[in-house]
Amino acid sequence: RYQYYETSDGNYVVFNAFEDKFWHRFCEAVDRMDLYELGRARLGDDPQADEDLRSALAAIFKSRSRREWTDFFIATDIAGAPAFESDDLLDDEHVKARNMVYEPPVVDRPPLRLIATPIKTRPDHRFAAELPPVVGAHTDEVLMTLAGCDEAELAQLHRDGIV
Repeated sequence: RYQYYETSDGNYVVFNAFEDKFWHRFCEAVDRMDLYELGRARLGDDPQADEDLRSALAAIFKSRSRREWTDFFIATDIAGAPAFESDDLLDDEHVKARNMVYEPPVVDRPPLRLIATPIKTRPDHRFAAELPPVVGAHTDEVLMTLAGCDEAELAQLHRDGIV
């Protein structure tokens, strides 16, 4: 039962009805008490029953959109949540409301939209991590300090197109 399921709009939800109280509540809420005992069986005892349950759940979750299922989970107090792929997470209303999307200043790179840490110590706290250096930004320093190249050797490596 604890799995990702595709929704009618091509998105996904994660269903976490591992505990019996959530599973029972779910079966009642979707009017599928016929699945209750099937879902209580130990996974792996009957592979065909496992497949039948997963097929039934896949069909149920395919009947509503991700938003509808999210609202359903909240309204019925059933363990489940929207599942996001990378780009749609950046546009989620909850993520935006918590100021978790940030766009670091970039030079000579395409613009970036990134997810900040969800941990907030102050309500007005804005996360602004620095970007990592561009590839090769420290090559000369590494060659001189770790590889022992002197200025002349480094200049030759640049002239030869090695660096």
